[in-house]
Amino acid sequence: MTTPEHVTMPPTSATDGADPDERRFGGPSEGWPALLLTALLALLVAWSIDDPAWVNGRGSLTDCLAGFALGGVAVGFTGAKTGWGRWTTHLVGALLAGLVVPVVAGWTMVPGLSPAAAFRFTANGTAEAWLDLAWRG
Repeated sequence: MTTPEHVTMPPTSATDGADPDERRFGGPSEGWPALLLTALLALLVAWSIDDPAWVNGRGSLTDCLAGFALGGVAVGFTGAKTGWGRWTTHLVGALLAGLVVPVVAGWTMVPGLSPAAAFRFTANGTAEAWLDLAWRG
């Protein structure tokens, strides 16, 4: 059955008649509860690592984990909403985490370092820790 051109069909769902830009940036199609619960889940994991003070017995060294967790959720959500695809979103998130987290970790240990020096400090510490665990015993 064909519809005459002068008759418009009503939208069949809440998003069918919406402008694509409005639908994309007006809110998540999954709903706000799903996004908020994902952020809460990431925060709970970050807080559970932060509270026991596992890093040198000083809890202040891991206070930034909650921010990193929310940043990861934001990158994942942004990648999904902009249509990057799964692998591109993972790559962008991993690159950001691989560059930002070591710099912030270096700054928590030695405040005032340049970003390159903070990254180098963290990289050297990571290599030494691996050598201690894997080779030196």
